[in-house]
Amino acid sequence: MANPLLTLDEFRFEKQYRLFKRFVETTSGLPLASFSSNPYTEEQEGYKYEVHRKARKALDFGAWKRIDVGSGRIAAAVIAAIELPENNLVQWQARYGLGKRPHHSLYMARAERSNLVRYEQVLYDLFRDEASGEQAFGSLVELFGAKYSLLAYLFFLKDRTRYMPVAPQYFDAAFKKLGVRFTTSKPALGRTTRSTTLCSARYSCVSATGLMATYPFSTPTRSLGCSRQR
Repeated sequence: MANPLLTLDEFRFEKQYRLFKRFVETTSGLPLASFSSNPYTEEQEGYKYEVHRKARKALDFGAWKRIDVGSGRIAAAVIAAIELPENNLVQWQARYGLGKRPHHSLYMARAERSNLVRYEQVLYDLFRDEASGEQAFGSLVELFGAKYSLLAYLFFLKDRTRYMPVAPQYFDAAFKKLGVRFTTSKPALGRTTRSTTLCSARYSCVSATGLMATYPFSTPTRSLGCSRQR
């Protein structure tokens, strides 16, 4: 079942964006020309690029070969890239038990070997550009479920110029403010499909009282392969 197209009220978006922009400029005392040039947003967001650098080094996917699929090498590299001590973009720690880790199924596949080839093939295709963004996203949902923070993190590692990490509780609050009837933390039954993907739309959003989400606001679209709009 295809997900219905979700629409964004441009007026509400611009209103929240203006509130966000005013908050950042009041806090920093400087214009918000870009996230990297403003000291407040750089302080809040800059660490993500160090996480990205270290995770990409742990992945080393440029050295992956097709023969590695099913060997456990790719799974081990992905786990290492997720479980960086400084990585707070994914709640990977087993705070509520091992089974609650968003990537637990990857551990199980590696241990039991029954589905390891499938997991590693999907990850290989994602990072080696053997599949489109939409295809890779759909396959990852089938394997991991609707673990949006994990899926967004993997795409962020693939290309940080196009994809940004997702904190579901903040995105859900942002969606609510914008009148978007969609949740990422508790997706409704039947609403998580391969066509439900996140695409960066604009640096933005979103709280009159503080910084709700300091990454580009995202909206569900048909494809993860879209580029950030300026």
